[in-house]
Amino acid sequence: MTPVNILFGDVHHPVYKFFLERLHELPPNSSLKTELSDCVDGATLFLVSYSKILKPSDIEKYSNVIVLHASDLPSGRGWSPHVWSILSGHNKITVSAVSAAVKVDTGAVWSKISFFVKSTDLFHEINEKLFRAELNLIQDVYSLVVGSKKPKEQDFNSLITGGYWPRRYPKDSKISIDDTFRAAFNLLRVSDPDRFPVYFDYEGETFEILIRKREHHD
Repeated sequence: MTPVNILFGDVHHPVYKFFLERLHELPPNSSLKTELSDCVDGATLFLVSYSKILKPSDIEKYSNVIVLHASDLPSGRGWSPHVWSILSGHNKITVSAVSAAVKVDTGAVWSKISFFVKSTDLFHEINEKLFRAELNLIQDVYSLVVGSKKPKEQDFNSLITGGYWPRRYPKDSKISIDDTFRAAFNLLRVSDPDRFPVYFDYEGETFEILIRKREHHD
């Protein structure tokens, strides 16, 4: 049985813990990795929240290298696509599973899964939906691989624009003290409160803003 390696870019990313707690739901012979050098040659390799670009010589080591990308490719290529999408006002998120390619996010499509984000969903709730979609997508793609199915090339003629979303940095979570909560709400709910909290500067000090829902009690 061909091993399945699932490679994450950061052991501290919340998706790693999500998958670690659900090993029993993954395909047979699956293992989680955080370093490319630890992955088994010949394995089916899934890349989850992995921002490094693999070289052709790396890709050739594995039977398949499949990238999970949270946009409806070929639209939404680049980094943190679901975050940019929510910040742009969208509530439907599509996660695509594509073969790794030299040009980022242009590989052939294996499968896609969509979910909806409510206007009141906060970071952890959005993540729960996203990570569940990614896990389900791995299950779907594994079935296709086992069944010797082949992915379909992307239709680049359907692209409205050909750009890439830029990588997000801590500075992208900065707001002004003069911003309204309505203006800042989408940023507050998509920003990682542990790693990239929303913040503002005032009188020479930096302040972080964390948001949570109040529990309802009968």
